[in-house]
Amino acid sequence: MSAFAATLRIARRGALRHKGRSALVIAMIGLPVLGVTAIDVTARTYQLADQQKAERSIGRADAALSDSGYPSITQNSSGYYDVKDGISYDQGRQVDLAAGLPAGSRTLTDRTAATTVRSGDRTVSVQGRELAYSDPMARGIYLQATGRAPRAADETALTVALADRLGVVPGDQVSLDDRVVSIGGPGGSRTSSEAGDALGGPGGRS
Repeated sequence: MSAFAATLRIARRGALRHKGRSALVIAMIGLPVLGVTAIDVTARTYQLADQQKAERSIGRADAALSDSGYPSITQNSSGYYDVKDGISYDQGRQVDLAAGLPAGSRTLTDRTAATTVRSGDRTVSVQGRELAYSDPMARGIYLQATGRAPRAADETALTVALADRLGVVPGDQVSLDDRVVSIGGPGGSRTSSEAGDALGGPGGRS
């Protein structure tokens, strides 16, 4: 009989003779491993894959283009852009981003701006967003909770949290800055609160 086989027989005999102690040893080793594994699996369920992150940021589009507001920028080693000294930011700058795309490309306007929403005596400062989120290209950015997406310039959609703060439901009217608009339906942002609390009517398409 080999030494290894003899060792196994002795260990088996000891485990059967002292079953309680053997069970305690197994529990002392297995429970911490089980706990760490459960925590790791739970944490990973909240982590999005790269494809999921992209879908919640730009929907089904291939890319997102934005204007920095500067006439000239350079990319640094970290992947971000730098602005040369002496170049000023032009807030009123209008750039046709679609002009630089290949022929046949389809675009969808996505604009954000600070705005104020009022309903009765309740006023909330929010981030407004012009985005036709019901368009197939934007699918995945927002989830429609109730009602429907805005179909005209005099309609808006609010996030569920904002609708609750204002105490409004689909079909009610709110003041959006200096305009009175109807609520199509609350939706839920799948990105963050910065993605837009009030969604304007259909964004520009081409």
